[in-house]
Amino acid sequence: MFVSKIGTSSKTNKELLEIVKSNFDLRPGIIIR
Repeated sequence: MFVSKIGTSSKTNKELLEIVKSNFDLRPGIIIR
């Protein structure tokens, strides 16, 4: 997964990473399904 804020986000990279981690299950077994 690639997330780019292109300088337009009020969130920091760390905040965006936490948002992605809390909303998407990126475990390989889950992605394959």
